[in-house]
Amino acid sequence: GHFVKEGQKVFRPFLRPVSVVTVAILLLTVMLFVLLPRLRSSIWGKSYARGIETTGFSERVDFGSFGEIKLDETVVIRMVLKPDIPGPHYLRGMTFDYFDGNAWYDNFQDTRKLFRITSDFHRDVSVDQRKYEAEIYLEPMNSDVIFTFKLPYMFRSPGYYMRKNDSGSFFMKRKIAKRFSYRIFSVDGFYIDRDYVESYLQFPDGFTRVERLTETIVEGAQSELKKAYLIKEYLLNNYRYSLYTEMSQAGSNAIEHFLFNSPNGYCEHFATAMTLMLRSVDIPARLVTGFLGSQKNAFGDYYVIRQSDAHSWVEAYVENRWVLFDPTPPVAVSKKMSFMLLLDIIIMNWNRYVVGFSNYDQVRMLNYVRGYKNAFKRDQINIKSRYFLVPLIVLMVIGIFLLGKKMTHSFAGRSRISSRYVRFRKLVSKKGGRIVSSSTSDDVLREAFNTGKFNRNEVQRFIESYRLLRFSGKEEPYILRDFLESSRNLRSA
Repeated sequence: GHFVKEGQKVFRPFLRPVSVVTVAILLLTVMLFVLLPRLRSSIWGKSYARGIETTGFSERVDFGSFGEIKLDETVVIRMVLKPDIPGPHYLRGMTFDYFDGNAWYDNFQDTRKLFRITSDFHRDVSVDQRKYEAEIYLEPMNSDVIFTFKLPYMFRSPGYYMRKNDSGSFFMKRKIAKRFSYRIFSVDGFYIDRDYVESYLQFPDGFTRVERLTETIVEGAQSELKKAYLIKEYLLNNYRYSLYTEMSQAGSNAIEHFLFNSPNGYCEHFATAMTLMLRSVDIPARLVTGFLGSQKNAFGDYYVIRQSDAHSWVEAYVENRWVLFDPTPPVAVSKKMSFMLLLDIIIMNWNRYVVGFSNYDQVRMLNYVRGYKNAFKRDQINIKSRYFLVPLIVLMVIGIFLLGKKMTHSFAGRSRISSRYVRFRKLVSKKGGRIVSSSTSDDVLREAFNTGKFNRNEVQRFIESYRLLRFSGKEEPYILRDFLESSRNLRSA
């Protein structure tokens, strides 16, 4: 016989149909997720999250504030770079022009030009220039800065109202405290803004020792470029990188204390010192804040950039262009454990392919399916293709509904058969038969005979028809009729 615990396994017939319906629903869900049009903003609200507290990306940056975040290992940016080139990579954020001895200020807020959508910004580039595509994923931050890689000539993102100031910094207020992603298309090159060059010669009072030191360093140099390199090399060779710095003495400002008393500092000390030293010899210079990323997650082929990678460097206006100088000595970066990198790739892929699935991805997927090469159009899917997909989705929904209806009818029939058999088991037990949870249909048949209280022919007909319906998969009308009739006769016994 079949050792089937009837009553306890009554749901076994449901498993296959339920599995089919579940798979069908999952497939439909995936199709709707992929095909429904993406909006540039949330339907139900702003989807704000608590922004990561950063420093160096506001209109005023207090000197020394970078030291507070250099020990923070929180991931703030993930970047996929094509083609990949060896790092470290500078992600440019903001520039600062005015220093009062205690803080840096950005006085170019009023020069911001508005672009309604990011694709409105475009810079012509020559065919022979090497081009890069940086796909950047920002964690929620309390800043509106858009970080850029090299010299950008085009953007792609779901956001509205991007602003750019005359120093080449980009901003978008709607990204504050939101997880945000965008693509930057850039080339090797230099910023060439020159309208406000004189503003980058501002020099605070009380820094005469810095002026005298700089004159000594650049003595004999003929070109501005040579002077800039001499200043950079002096800082690299005579000072050490350290997050633990001494407080300046009374009557001495922090920069002079760093240059003359305590040769230990971090990027902010080195960059501020070089900016002031360049200005003291009439070379326009500005402080730049951003990130310097070098750690690559080999499991996911992308760069992981943390709060501790926050950095500041210098741009000097020499030979009619802004040239990047980084006077901060290089620091060995500690490698993260493989487990942490594996965990991060899970977070990255969730944000990339689920949270951040966009029009751009829909376009690429559609073009791939349709066999197009050299890919995508500008953030839009062919309207005729969408009209074709809508009836397809409707047909799928109708098909799943009809399938579910058919399976429900089958469920009802099987449930009726099992419930009548379980009821007969209880009746045999009530009449004195020894029925336990492991009793088979043979056991039930024998115990029904032993009680002497049932018609043996009806019991035989009931058990045989039950077995055919329950185990053979046959649902012939005459078998079902025999089963129901014998069930009614036995119940009235």
